[in-house]
Amino acid sequence: MSEEMKSEQEVKQRKPRIFKRAAHVYFSLSGAAAVAFKELLKTFAYAIDDYELPISIEADKLVIRSMDSSRVSMANYELSRMLFDEWHVRPMSKYEMADLPIRLTVPISEVNYALEKVGEDSKVAFEFPIIIEEWKSKVEVEVRKPERCPRCGLYTFESANLLPPDKRGKDGRSFKCKCGWRGKVKVRKRKVKVVNRRLADASNLMIEVRERTVEKFKVNVFATDFEVPPLPKLEHKFTAKVAAKEFREILLRMQKKMNSVKFTGTESKLLLSGEGDMIEMAVELEKNTDILLDIKTHEEQKALYSLDHIIPILPSKPSIAQIVGLKFSTDDPLIVSWFVEHCPDWTVDFYVAPLIR
Repeated sequence: MSEEMKSEQEVKQRKPRIFKRAAHVYFSLSGAAAVAFKELLKTFAYAIDDYELPISIEADKLVIRSMDSSRVSMANYELSRMLFDEWHVRPMSKYEMADLPIRLTVPISEVNYALEKVGEDSKVAFEFPIIIEEWKSKVEVEVRKPERCPRCGLYTFESANLLPPDKRGKDGRSFKCKCGWRGKVKVRKRKVKVVNRRLADASNLMIEVRERTVEKFKVNVFATDFEVPPLPKLEHKFTAKVAAKEFREILLRMQKKMNSVKFTGTESKLLLSGEGDMIEMAVELEKNTDILLDIKTHEEQKALYSLDHIIPILPSKPSIAQIVGLKFSTDDPLIVSWFVEHCPDWTVDFYVAPLIR
């Protein structure tokens, strides 16, 4: 056998076996739930990512979780199937059932376009015929220890290190996270077996919007593998509930002259303060008023946040969420939680990293 024939034979032997798994996903919403879902996607596009919408389909819920490009803000939507009119995750004929959760991304601008006319009298259906191709291979990976920041949970990638190269020590391991944590990060490389996945061309998203007319859309589906950021493990020493509309209006007013807002929480009030080039401003929200509805803390907590990252994650329509929850501790991320009207089983949380000065 010639060398050329041997080489061709080796290439054929190395070609990975491709397995196909599939699932047929269908869910629908109507009325207030459909309008709320539409607003959640619009907020995600405005505050987090205006290109891709990452979706994880589980047996009993839909999860959307992602960070913005600056890695300052994160959205976490966990939408229980109980508030959908219909919910099916089933195998497709001729294929083995795909493993759950099924992860995929779709172009959010196209989905939002399809949902533009959705109102209280609309019914919206989403249908995903998903075929996933899988194969195994070996790759060299970089192992970092710790892999994530012990305080806020962000990955300890080299690009996330706030220390300049000349300040990272002789071994280059010194690390500083955006949340303020400092420590040593060990790095080594090793080969691991990985499962590669890609979507077959037949995979797509079909959206049907019914009201006085029936609109049908076919939307491309992107990759199945994407980073799902972990939820930060935080101790909430200050919690409060505020009226969404009035709270947003206060921050919008501050944003005209200031870039950031300082939260100071005590047992009796929440103080919002900021500094502009030639002006300072402070707004006191007293406990048990029509703006600050509830408050819990045992000691004073202070943290500074970017107004450009807080305002986009607040409800722009009070009818969707009239009340939002606030949770933070000194120099820790802020959690803004929507209490979505008519959808009490839905979790809608946004995280904003603090400014450390």
